[in-house]
Amino acid sequence: MRQRRFYFHAETNRRTKTLLSLTRVGNSKNLPTRHGFRQAFDYYGNWKALHYAVKEAFKNVILSVVAGEKDFSVFVISDRLESFPASLRLTAMNFTGDTLNASESTMMVDANAVRKAEKNNIAAFTKGNRLTSLLVKSEIVDTSGKVLDKNIFYFVPQKNLSLPQPDVTCAISKTKEGKTETVLHSTKLAKNVYLFTSIDGRFSDNYFDLLPDEEKTVYFQSNKQVPADSLKNDLQIITLAESYEH
Repeated sequence: MRQRRFYFHAETNRRTKTLLSLTRVGNSKNLPTRHGFRQAFDYYGNWKALHYAVKEAFKNVILSVVAGEKDFSVFVISDRLESFPASLRLTAMNFTGDTLNASESTMMVDANAVRKAEKNNIAAFTKGNRLTSLLVKSEIVDTSGKVLDKNIFYFVPQKNLSLPQPDVTCAISKTKEGKTETVLHSTKLAKNVYLFTSIDGRFSDNYFDLLPDEEKTVYFQSNKQVPADSLKNDLQIITLAESYEH
């Protein structure tokens, strides 16, 4: 149990570190202070970056990647009370979406435990490419094909990443259930995507990494009816790379 807690909190801290890159994104209410992070909600009750990070970190099945000087290991952390079969998918890719290496293995996820699922040599798995321009995506998938968790791991600090200028596009529409749906896409890595609108409400997800040529669907939740055109005209999309220009 002690080992499990160590990796669990290590993963929580890893995901929360993404907040440090937001010092140029958003207003001062969203920034960390020397006394620790402010509350997870702003003055108006909107979710801050911390809230989204903790929400992801406290799912009942998560992946954690730990890298040393030569190797990196993937851990599966499960809160479920029963073991279950799953597949672990690893993909090394550059920031423009080219796949450098990929692997898939089947495993039994142990109940209420931490398990080291895989260990790889960094240079071998990344094919010797520059670590400042690549990432490793890990996914744990159940037998029905559902992705239980996705981990995006970078081998160098965010300040050392050679981030491209992303080209994020979005399509906003109303679903049959009346939800306001936003589908985002980019041909290049868009790191720490921040969705902002002055309209009262919140997005189902925010402050996330958008991988090349992968679509991300988020929903805007509000206590009032929000026309799709209103959100489209008011929506601002800021990424870490673009924030360096300001």
